[in-house]
Amino acid sequence: MYLSDAYQAFDKWDESLSSEILQKTNISELLIDVEDKLIRKKFVSSLDIEILAAKLTHVETTEDLKLTETILEKFRRTPDALEFQPSLAYSFVRNYLDLGQKERLLPILQDKVKYGIFLDRFSANLLLNAFLLEKKYKEAAQVCTDLMLQDEGDDQLTRALGLNACYNYYLIAADEDFKTTETEEEDEDIVKVKVHFVRNYTNDDHFDLTDKRKLLGKTMAYLSRDANNSSIISLQILGNILYKKFGRICDTLQTILDNDQLQLDETIVRI
Repeated sequence: MYLSDAYQAFDKWDESLSSEILQKTNISELLIDVEDKLIRKKFVSSLDIEILAAKLTHVETTEDLKLTETILEKFRRTPDALEFQPSLAYSFVRNYLDLGQKERLLPILQDKVKYGIFLDRFSANLLLNAFLLEKKYKEAAQVCTDLMLQDEGDDQLTRALGLNACYNYYLIAADEDFKTTETEEEDEDIVKVKVHFVRNYTNDDHFDLTDKRKLLGKTMAYLSRDANNSSIISLQILGNILYKKFGRICDTLQTILDNDQLQLDETIVRI
């Protein structure tokens, strides 16, 4: 186990779900009511969505989960989405974990525009812990990449869990895992439109980054920033090797040469 029971605060979470308003709410009726509001009025309050997220452990089928995700997507297009609270993401993560549906969270996390779910350090640590316990390093590494892209890796515990996930995934990943999958469109779906000009190609080396090997490397380098021991700084070098940032590698090697307390861990970076 990576996180203690005290950290996961099961008793406090159960206590939060025992409030009177949640006890009186029937999840099936709430799903129907919220969906109806979105269809007829194109509006639903953020409070309804908060209650829905908190009651998710009571859903009976995966179809109900699919409906919940559709509702979340539609809610994102309403004015009240501006009132989106961080506690909503936390509720989603905890309840998906309780339902044994953590893999369903990955596409939700990756599509911020569609769903708007951003992990905080607590929900991130719980999700990473769940994947690591099952040795699902690839999925855990995907969570880490999401944190890197959103610049959400300040918590030291998150960094430790994340580096564990990324390095273990690096050890088991095959070349096939790093291939970028491209969806081929069928001919009848292609519509050609004349344009006056073609915009110059741009790549911000962050959100535009699609190379899976570079994404893993950038994530490792990000989580190991401010390294203060030999193992972490070696992971930083490995990350920048995958990221192909050779200038940064040279800078880090110079830091090691200038510090008697640091050395390159050759079990991590093989020369």
